[in-house]
Parts: sequence; C-alpha cells; structure tokens
Amino acid sequence: MISQNFIESNFPKGKLTLVVGRPSIGKTSFAISLAISMAEQNQRVIYFSLEMTKEQLIKRIRLQNEQIAIGESIVIDDISQTKPSYVRSQLETKSIDYILIDYIQLMEADNQELSREEIVSSIVCELKKLAIELDVPIIALSQTSRNGDLGIRSGILAEINVAILSRSNSYHQLIYKSYMGHNSCITHFYFDHDTTEVIDYYGDFLSFNDLLILFALNRPNIDVNINMLFEAKKNPIKHAFPHLNTILHNTYGLFVFQEQLMDIAQFIGGFSEEDSDKLRQVMGKKCTDKLDEMKPDFIRNAVKNGYTKQQANNLYQWMIDRSIYLFKRAFAEKCIKEWLEHMNSL
Repeated sequence: MISQNFIESNFPKGKLTLVVGRPSIGKTSFAISLAISMAEQNQRVIYFSLEMTKEQLIKRIRLQNEQIAIGESIVIDDISQTKPSYVRSQLETKSIDYILIDYIQLMEADNQELSREEIVSSIVCELKKLAIELDVPIIALSQTSRNGDLGIRSGILAEINVAILSRSNSYHQLIYKSYMGHNSCITHFYFDHDTTEVIDYYGDFLSFNDLLILFALNRPNIDVNINMLFEAKKNPIKHAFPHLNTILHNTYGLFVFQEQLMDIAQFIGGFSEEDSDKLRQVMGKKCTDKLDEMKPDFIRNAVKNGYTKQQANNLYQWMIDRSIYLFKRAFAEKCIKEWLEHMNSL
C-alpha cells in the first residue's frame, strides 16, 4: 500500500499533479495502486479511465484487493473522449476526496478549434482551475516524449506539480527530471510493478549543480552512493575545519570534486594554482613520497592562516583519505551538457 504520508505530501488539495512518464513505464499500474491505497485509507476516489473499460479496470483492482467497494470507495467512469466540462459535471453531485484521470492526451478540449499542443494546454489549464475551485487533488496521467517534453506551454506548468515516474534509478532518468523541471514543482519516485509499492522517493528538484554531484558520486567500486546527496541536501554537512564549510558549500558539505581539493590547497595551504594542481595529481595517484614532501609547506601555510599544527595535519590526512572519491568537475560539466544537448535533439 502506498503510504498516506506519501499521498498527502505529493498530491495536495487544490492542486493539479501530472504523473508523467514514457509509454509502458507503469503509469496506470501506479494510478490503480494509488486509488486502492486511498480507498483503504477511507478516502473516496473517482477514476476517469479513458484507455481501459470499467470491466478491465475492476479486474485489475480485484487482483490487488478483492474487498474494495467499487462504486463506493472507488467510482469508475470510463466514458471515452472525456472533456474538462464533463469532469466538472460529474463532480457536482458527488462527494470526492481524490480525482484520477488516465490520461490527459486522450481527453478532448471544450474548444475543438485548437492545435494539439493548445488542446493539451487547455485541458491542463481547465483541470488546474477545477482543482482550485473544488479544493481537491486532481492527479492526471500524462505521456512524455523521449526528450521529456510534455507538449504543454511552460507558463501553465509553472503553477502545477509534475511527478516523474521512473522504472529504475539511472542517470538518464535524473537528466529527464532536470530537463523538465525549470517551470514546475518536481517530485521523483520509483514504482515496483510486482509489489505495487513506491520503492524510493526523492522530493527535491535537482539543479544542474546537483546533477554534477550525482554524476561524480554514481560510480562503481567506490565506497559512496548517490543517497549521500539527498541526505546532504536535507541536512548540509558541517565541518570542524575552518573555511571548509565555505569551500564545500555548493556540494552541501560533501567533498566531491578535485577542484575543491585545489581550493583547499590554495586558500588554506597557501599553495599556488600550479602547486595545488600538482597536489591534486599526487593525491590521486597516492604518491606517498611526493605527499610527504609537500606536507610541510601545507602545514606551515595553514598555521599562518589560523590553524594549529594538529588541525593542519589532520586536514591534510583527511584530504588524502578522501582523494580517491574525487571527480573532475569540469569533466562532469562536459558530460552533463553533452547529454542534455543529446536529449534536446531527440
């Protein structure tokens, strides 16, 4: 069962939420599980099914829960070619807690003299108004193209929620999220088709900077994982060493990039840009002799900058211990930009 906390957090009253994804990603499976979970929590749901018949939908609901009162807890409407005005008319005489629509590309606009993009945008706009007027959550499924385009004018997206449904925790899914997230309140979750449970959830929009961090962390054979980013976004890591909180501010206190090592070497260890780059190289290669050779200069300059010898020594060792995880930010930027350009060309 999908938790009440998840439902309330992601589908608030008075809001339209688009649950988007590629074809066959599991949008309908998720919507059915969502409806069942709502009904099990004593919420009344109306499910507008434009793709499946009422009989097909009931059969799928029964496979998950044979006790659900169809017609009471879950009201199913399978009228094809539904318009926003029809949705409104069906809600005037019913007491409903949640509205599910599967899916908006199969709906018709009240004004038929529009282009396809204008039709979808018009439908979304009307549903958004309806959610506000009735003060109920409306959850509408929507297909997205390979490049993440919803076919909806961005000005309309600015005032609704967009939830991206994914099949797996992979790099390209995170890129989809960033690409679509400039004008929307974005959430992101994974849905297990077999267990019909939400298996993971990241509630914050990922900025371009966040994607760089993920790209750097999401590598095999290192003792870190991408969940570190989501934890650090909620609770930024605080360091005892002075200046580190400033240098690592953009990565929420995580020590991720080789360029950050160079910043520490310059601003704390007093190294030149050339020497800091040399330190980056020898740390990456674990050249013990070279590291021992450069250590006295780092400690001496750190002391001048207000550190004790013990603090400077501990900081130097801390950098060595973590240098195996560091990634070149400039390379991450190049890869992310190339991928975004590739998606834009699809």
